[in-house]
Amino acid sequence: MVILEKNKNDTSSIIDLLRALAAQAVCVGHAIMFFRSDLMPSSLPLMQNVGVLVFFVLSGFLIAYTLQRKAADPDYGFFRYALERFARIYSGLVPSLAFVMLCDAIIGQRDSFLSLLANLLMNEGYRGIFPNALPREPFGSAHQLWTLAIEWHIYLSVGAAFFLFLRRGRMAILVLILLFYGQTSSHYLWGAYQADGVGRGLFSLWLGGAATYLLISRLHIGREAALLLALAAFSILLVQTHRGEEYSFLVYALLLVAFVGLVSWSQRTNGISKVASERIRFFADYSLTLYLTHHSLMVLMKAFQPEAGAMGLVVAVIASNLAAICLAEIGEKQHRRILAILLAR
Repeated sequence: MVILEKNKNDTSSIIDLLRALAAQAVCVGHAIMFFRSDLMPSSLPLMQNVGVLVFFVLSGFLIAYTLQRKAADPDYGFFRYALERFARIYSGLVPSLAFVMLCDAIIGQRDSFLSLLANLLMNEGYRGIFPNALPREPFGSAHQLWTLAIEWHIYLSVGAAFFLFLRRGRMAILVLILLFYGQTSSHYLWGAYQADGVGRGLFSLWLGGAATYLLISRLHIGREAALLLALAAFSILLVQTHRGEEYSFLVYALLLVAFVGLVSWSQRTNGISKVASERIRFFADYSLTLYLTHHSLMVLMKAFQPEAGAMGLVVAVIASNLAAICLAEIGEKQHRRILAILLAR
C-alpha cells in the first residue's frame, strides 16, 4: 500500500517537489528559448519537455491513488470525481486565461471568442470524429495549453471507464462520456500532437504513471536499492536523450523506472522536516498557474525587449513566478473552496 501522509514518510513532499520542479523546468526552459537560445545544448533533452512528461507521470500516479482510495466509499461515483477534477483544473485555468488575454492585448494580439470557447471546453488537444467543430489551437500565446486539454480528456475517459467497471452511476451517461473523451485519449496512446512527434504517446505515459502506483503498492525495494535505481535510470535518460527526442517510449520507460525508484525510496524515509515540507508545498501550490501563464508573459517581454539576453532570462523567470504566486491566490489555491461550493448545490 502506498502511504501519502506527511507524518509517516517523505512521499507526499517528494511528489510536491516533483510538481514544483516540473513547473520550474518548463518555465526556465522556455525562458532560455526566448532569451538565450544558445544555452540549449543539443546533447541534452529540453527541460521544458521533460517537465511536461513528469506532470503526466504524476497525474497518472495520483489519479490511480485517488480512485483506489476513494472507491472504498460506495457513495463515491463519477459525479464527485468529475467535480473534483473540474475544481482543481478550472480554478487555475480561468484566471490564467484572463491573464493570457491581458498579455496578448498589450502587444495588440487579438484572441478570438471561438478560440477562447474551445480552450474553455478543452478542445485544443482534441483528436476525434468532430475535428472541425471548434478551433483546436491553444488560446492566444498560451501554446502549452494543449497538454492540459489532453489531461482533461484522460481524466474523464479513465473516470468513466473506472465507474462503468464498478457499475456506479448511469450507464448511458458514462458510456457517452467514455465514447467522446476516449477519442482523444485513444489517439495519444501512440499518436502525437504534431507531425514531428511532439506529444506522442502521452496517454501511454499517463497509464504508466498509474501502473507505477499499483506496482509500488505490491513491490518491496530496499531503501538504498530504490534510490540507486532512481539515480541510474534518470542518469541514463539524460545521457541517452538528445534535444528533440524527449517524446519517445524509451524515455518514458526510463522516467517511469526512475519514478518507481524515487517513490519507493521516499516510502521508507522520513527525513524532510516540517519547515522544508511547507516550503516545498508553497512552490507546488502555484505550479499549475505558473505552467499556464509563463509563456504569455515571456511573449510580452520579448515583444518589448527582444535582445534582453541573460538579464531578460532571469527577469522572465522571476516575473513569471511572482505573477503565478499572485494569480494562484485567487485561483488555483481556492480549488477546495470551489469544490465545496459545487457540492453544496
